[in-house]
Amino acid sequence: MTTSTSQFDLSQEQREVYDQAFRFARAELAPLLSRMDNEDWYPEHLMPMLGAAGYLGITAPTEFGGSGMDLFSAGMVAEASATGTPMPASSGARTRTCV
Repeated sequence: MTTSTSQFDLSQEQREVYDQAFRFARAELAPLLSRMDNEDWYPEHLMPMLGAAGYLGITAPTEFGGSGMDLFSAGMVAEASATGTPMPASSGARTRTCV
């Protein structure tokens, strides 16, 4: 029996994007999740933090204030941040519109 292997490997830059998004979600978003769910509350301070981290306008070109990442990287940010947080649902549309 053989073990399946990945058809591709992430580049060092892609791995860093994923790891940074995962750490951000765990440190900044996960602690707020319970209150967000229980009180129907959205912490307004998160938007500037998301922007500073490069998670708003992910696929927008850098000359327009975006991060200039490709769709695959945007997907990795969404996956990494989905670990116990509602971020992908709220930020998905903004990855392309906050320019």
